[in-house]
Amino acid sequence: MAGDYVCGGCNRRILVVCDMSASARQAATGHWLIQRVSAVMIMLLGGWFIATLLGLTGLENMEYASVKAFFSQPINAALIGLLTVTLAYHSSLGIQVVLEDYVHDRKLNRVSLRMSQLAHSLVALACVVAIVRIGMIA
Repeated sequence: MAGDYVCGGCNRRILVVCDMSASARQAATGHWLIQRVSAVMIMLLGGWFIATLLGLTGLENMEYASVKAFFSQPINAALIGLLTVTLAYHSSLGIQVVLEDYVHDRKLNRVSLRMSQLAHSLVALACVVAIVRIGMIA
């Protein structure tokens, strides 16, 4: 809460400008941390994906059969599935922050957030289904 408070450690008066409740501050911190963790996961999984795909086939020799064989290996399919879900989730978190900051009408904000979450969920689901189908066909 905004106002004038006494610091518990040094007994000095401090001015608090944030009008967020303690639970809202805790949620924002959790959101920030999850965004950073998902970014690190994307860097690691994305780096693995690019390095593996380039090492497997090379840019000039990337043929359909070799890419299909790559996706048919369970560990590769699982890691790529994790990458796509993590990308969709990270994107959803970023869009959520933008919507919360710039859409001021409460009803429009709620609807926009739900639509964004639905769209991101559908994209993640479509990617996972596509990965599974490619793996099963090979």
